[in-house]
Amino acid sequence: MIHLVTAADGAENFYSLENNIARYENVETARVNDKKTQLAWMGHPKLYIIDNSGNGFQEKIKRIYNVVLEVVGLPSSEVVKRKYLLKEFKIPEHIKEEKFAIEVSFLKSENEKEKEVEKENAAWI
Repeated sequence: MIHLVTAADGAENFYSLENNIARYENVETARVNDKKTQLAWMGHPKLYIIDNSGNGFQEKIKRIYNVVLEVVGLPSSEVVKRKYLLKEFKIPEHIKEEKFAIEVSFLKSENEKEKEVEKENAAWI
């Protein structure tokens, strides 16, 4: 899931109702709806948020391109990942916390099952 943050949050000079007929929200409403959308997807394991930091829309497009390359397993020209260890950090109350369990199942091929039976039979000999 790639979420592009609205221009109303960080690139306000480019957010206008006049230059885009699909836009109908004022800046503040667009920001609120964008945050709600981000919160709705927050628990998704492959959520990528593309904000408006950087030097313009072309750089934003380049960051999207690099995310797509990473997701499909191709090398990208610029992949920067940052991870931070936060000690004694309290999650702000307005941040939605989501806990979930992951169950992983492995299936054996017929060939693997035959090898397992052979090993069990060999143990009895």
